[in-house]
Amino acid sequence: DMCPDLTVRETLRNAFLLTQPPWVSSLETEDKTDSLLADVRLVKNQHDCVKSLRPDQRMILRIAIEVLTKSSLIILYDPFVTFTPSMTVNVLSYLRKAQQSGIIILLALTQPRSMVLQYVKNVILMGPQANILYNGRISEAELYFSQFELSNQNDYSDSDYLLDV
Repeated sequence: DMCPDLTVRETLRNAFLLTQPPWVSSLETEDKTDSLLADVRLVKNQHDCVKSLRPDQRMILRIAIEVLTKSSLIILYDPFVTFTPSMTVNVLSYLRKAQQSGIIILLALTQPRSMVLQYVKNVILMGPQANILYNGRISEAELYFSQFELSNQNDYSDSDYLLDV
């Protein structure tokens, strides 16, 4: 995990240095750190200790470190439960950016906001005994369930409809 007493800048710099050969120049390290701070929108917080960040900022910093260290898979379990809508959008925007770099993002959500599903391409809907009820694109879920006469008659949001199924 991250050292809570390091600054955001120190945390990103150290993560970058761990992925580089020892001959990387300090100028290149500082340039990369500046670039990362801008990518994660933490330039204003670069001299703050990690422990003083908001929960969404800490999560974005963690994800940035995973991206930097070339993780191929990031798994997050109910990451947005305590977040405000703006915090959720902030993290989802960064997750989309991380996903575009080739990382697979797996979100396990128990009560997703409808806005979260706008950022999701595919969904696996599981039943109470972990059996898979649906696996595919969110946009095609209603059509799939309509064959079982489980249509969205009340015009619920996708997340509410999928929870009701």
